[in-house]
Parts: sequence; C-alpha cells; structure tokens
Amino acid sequence: MNEIAAPRSTRWKAPPEWTLLDMLLIVGISVLATIALSAVLGIGLRVLGPGDAREMIRDYPVVASAVAGAAIYGAFLLVTYFRVVRRTAAGWSGLGFRAPPLLPMVLSPLLVLGQLIAVAITQQIVISIIGEFENPQIEALSAGQGFTWLNFILMLLLAGVIAPVVEEVLFRGLLYRWLRFRLPLLMAVLLSAVIFAAAHVILPLMPVLFVVGVLLALAYEFSGSLWLPILLHAMQNSLAVSLIFFALAVDLPLTQ
Repeated sequence: MNEIAAPRSTRWKAPPEWTLLDMLLIVGISVLATIALSAVLGIGLRVLGPGDAREMIRDYPVVASAVAGAAIYGAFLLVTYFRVVRRTAAGWSGLGFRAPPLLPMVLSPLLVLGQLIAVAITQQIVISIIGEFENPQIEALSAGQGFTWLNFILMLLLAGVIAPVVEEVLFRGLLYRWLRFRLPLLMAVLLSAVIFAAAHVILPLMPVLFVVGVLLALAYEFSGSLWLPILLHAMQNSLAVSLIFFALAVDLPLTQ
C-alpha cells in the first residue's frame, strides 16, 4: 500500500528507507562539518587580526549567532538530503512532507495552547524541585543586548522557522519514523522524546523538552504529516522569541 495514502493503522508498517547507520552518519558528518567551518572562520578571523570582522562579531553577537545557527542547521539538512532523501524512492514525502489533515492544522492554535499549558505545568514542577534557574536559551537569543528589530527578525527566522523545520526532519521525520517501525507507539514516542530533550544539552530544561518531544511525536503520529509538528514547533518557538524581545523592548527583567 502506498504509505502516503495509508490509514493510520498501517502507516508505520512499511520499513523506513534509511538505517541507524544513516542517522548516525548524518549527525557525525554534520557535527564534523560544523567544527570544520568554525575552524576555518576562526583561522580567518586570526588572519584578519583585530580589524573589522572581529569587531563586527563583538558588536553584533546576535547577528553572528543567527548566522552560525543557520549554518549548523543548514549542514544537517544538506547532509540529510544527500544521505537519505536523494537515495530513497519516496524522497521528502518519506520523511513526512505530505499533505496534512485539514482539521488539526485549523485547530493548531488550540493545540499549541494545550502544549504551552503542559510546558508551564512541567516547568513549575521542575522549579518546585530544583528552585529557580537561569534559562540559557534567553541569553543565547538576546546575547545580553537590548531590543533591535534586526536581532528580533533574525532570531525569529532562526528559532521560529529554520529550527522547527530541521529539528522536525531529524527527530520526527528520521528518528521517530525509524523507531515507530520497530517499537510500539508508546515506546517510540517516549524514546524519541528522550533523545530530543537530551540533544539540546540543557539539563534544567530537559523535562520540558521531553514533554514537547512527546507532544510533537504524537502530532506526527496522528496526522501522518510532518507539517503539523513543524507548525506547532514554529508557533511555540515564535511566541517564546517574541515574548523575550518584547521584554527587552520595554525593559522588563528576563527570567526563566
């Protein structure tokens, strides 16, 4: 049966056209490419000396962070294309880029609201256990600078558009799809969420990221399309970025 048209009960029975080795190679090659790019840029800056390039990075750290982040995500997407998409018969649709059901897309604002409530509850549980903590993502987004439209737009594009697409391809399109063929629903959802949370390497946020990973995997499971988790991911990230930069614009204190 054509997987694109398959009902939910049979959608995950067709084996994915990639292996665990493919996924490990995607991560490994992307990381090596990122390290190589960083090394080349570092050498270039040292050759240039304390001139315009280094001063520009110091003066515009958010711009530099956005460009570096886009390059890293681009490396992952490019390696995924050459290692999996180009070599498989289904192409991008095999990763979940197929037409989503209309109803959940229309209801996505309500789904995001439920997702945010689940995140807020989880966050409060974590705070009750370990106390207040600094969210490193706030510093990563703002770099300690005040509000500028350039910083806001760049971070909105990175966190609200690029990151959701690439992360959903990796964690739901590749990883969850591979796990779902081999494991029951609950185990596939939980394991993919654990890996999603751990990959962000932010210990205090791992419970929240785990909950988000569970909800996004379920969105993919029941819609059969990567577009729904991408939309939910993008809406949550965009709201977070907007709130952070609004706080910067009106000089509100930034906390976790």
